[in-house]
Amino acid sequence: MPISTPNRVADPVSLEKYIPPCKIVQEGGLFIPYYNDTGLTLVTGEPIIHAGRVCIVQRTILPGKMGTLLADWIVDAVLSVAQAGNILQNAVVYWDTDASYVATEEGEELDDFGAASSIGAPSNGFILGRASGPHYDTPPTSGGDMVCAYEGDFRVRVVCVPGAPTTYGS
Repeated sequence: MPISTPNRVADPVSLEKYIPPCKIVQEGGLFIPYYNDTGLTLVTGEPIIHAGRVCIVQRTILPGKMGTLLADWIVDAVLSVAQAGNILQNAVVYWDTDASYVATEEGEELDDFGAASSIGAPSNGFILGRASGPHYDTPPTSGGDMVCAYEGDFRVRVVCVPGAPTTYGS
């Protein structure tokens, strides 16, 4: 194995130490068998588009192996370091495959998987779902808006949206 081979390709099971891009909260009822022919390891919690819907990888799927995708789900998705502002209930949450998120307590950024954002359509990505699950530690704002994630939060709860996903870029 050449030294320049990234861990995601070389030996992700023993070498990768990462915070999952999406933490699965509810798996729903639709499980899709999936053969990974991408050449990359698909990690637990990684969102991908398959069979005309946004799916979440249930468990790590190595290249050339079978695994399971979840099609009806609720996840806590990591937020992009570029996310600014609060995310309100039912706001569209995008998955930007070019974005990065803070992956360690030391502040190291990881950009292998992408990250969630609600600040606008990404140049390369797709609509992940809708924001849900307001913070219960603070009351709604004076206008009655329920805030799902405050500026500076690490994750936002997202619910999948039925139907064909809207994609951006390549």
